[in-house]
Amino acid sequence: MSLQEIDAAISSGLPEEQLQDLRDYFGRSRPTRADLRSALFSTITRKYAHQRYLFPAPAGLSESLHPLMAWWAVLYALSMLARYQPAQWAGHINVDDSQHAVPIEKLLERAMGHLPVLIADTIDEVATWT
Repeated sequence: MSLQEIDAAISSGLPEEQLQDLRDYFGRSRPTRADLRSALFSTITRKYAHQRYLFPAPAGLSESLHPLMAWWAVLYALSMLARYQPAQWAGHINVDDSQHAVPIEKLLERAMGHLPVLIADTIDEVATWT
């Protein structure tokens, strides 16, 4: 969503219930345009690796895919390939013969670095739910 689209959404007016939530959140009777932009941006993005990212919403769901679920899906698919198709898996990770070996290795290295932090962040996120 572009800044112009965010401005248009703000200008068209938010429902009174959402405005009251924003007033409560920001502790002001009238949130500023920057407050509204920040709040709207926070609703359409997810925090991941100390930044905000847009994640797709799977078909039929209104919310975007959580980063932990995205990692789970990728690693689950790779684990199924390794377990049930070991010959194909061995071919894919053979650095001498496969163009997929290095990207798979980099993906798994990144997973080892990202997942412990992501799991801790997700636990903190869930712990703050009311």
